[in-house]
Amino acid sequence: MPLRFWVGLWLTVILILIVAFDLSFMVRYITRFTEESFAVLISIIFIYEAFSKVAEIYDTYPVGRGYEPGRHNVGPCFCVQPTIDQLALNETAHNMTALLASGN
Repeated sequence: MPLRFWVGLWLTVILILIVAFDLSFMVRYITRFTEESFAVLISIIFIYEAFSKVAEIYDTYPVGRGYEPGRHNVGPCFCVQPTIDQLALNETAHNMTALLASGN
């Protein structure tokens, strides 16, 4: 409660000074600064979210750069568009072994 009292008292003094000296014309400078500050904050949030989503996608679907023992990949990653029949199969049809075994 004492903190709220002192904050209220200081705000009262500041507002009385603004009214007494007719300083309301300065609001346009404060408003512009506040608007720009919030615009920067929102921009930073959107940029952060974009990079975090890219990192999440990379963690979920890592880029295969060759054989790594102990990993689920079988060999190098070759970009091959799956056929309609392969799309009907489960996920295992999209690895290199299944594509080579199917003859495509």
